[in-house]
Amino acid sequence: MKIGIISDIHGNLTGLNICLEYLHQMNVDQIVSLGDVVGYFPSPSEAILRLKSLGVHCLLGNHDAMLLGA
Repeated sequence: MKIGIISDIHGNLTGLNICLEYLHQMNVDQIVSLGDVVGYFPSPSEAILRLKSLGVHCLLGNHDAMLLGA
């Protein structure tokens, strides 16, 4: 099984889509996000929805936790 690892998206939808396309070309079976999907860049909601639509397993990063008040 090939596992693709992504991390520190920080709301950068353009960068996320480039990474996802690369992982698709590498024929990964599963993608795992190591956290920090939100923060800094302008598209956190879209990044979350994109990952959710692909069934990406996500760990909670410090920026994600801060957004949730944790």
